[in-house]
Amino acid sequence: MAEKTESAYRESKRALTARVKHATLFTAGFSLGALAAYLFDPHQGARRRALLGDQSAHAARASARRGLKLLRHSRNQLEGLVASASSLVVPSGPTSDRKLLDRIRSRLGHAAEHTKKLEIEVRRGDVVLKGEVPESELSAIIETIRTTRGVRTVSDSIARPEPGVGVTVQ
Repeated sequence: MAEKTESAYRESKRALTARVKHATLFTAGFSLGALAAYLFDPHQGARRRALLGDQSAHAARASARRGLKLLRHSRNQLEGLVASASSLVVPSGPTSDRKLLDRIRSRLGHAAEHTKKLEIEVRRGDVVLKGEVPESELSAIIETIRTTRGVRTVSDSIARPEPGVGVTVQ
């Protein structure tokens, strides 16, 4: 009795699989026919084919641009990793004052908003800060400069406003 039930189950499964296969083939054939009728329509088929060609060409160019952009990004990331790793292994000597000042200014742009009135002097890795900055940003500025590669010391000669008198920021 169990054999009869099992064989009936297998038979019904085969029949269902066959029906699904036929339905899939029918749907694929119907879709292909509809696509052919759409693209080879005597009135607008040529326009539709041209549009499809233009869209395909655009997609190919956009994909190529994205691929090249990803390649450039990956190459730049790899160059940065190599430079970082080599700077840890091979000592590069002292950093020039101009290069160190550029490095500090670049990092400050991410750490503080009001640095226009901040004067920075660099001499052989020693940094002197002068000018005016809001008290709320001072600790972030000093910490950013202190942790910049190439900086040996940071001297804070920033003018502190009197209590109740705010620093004007631009």
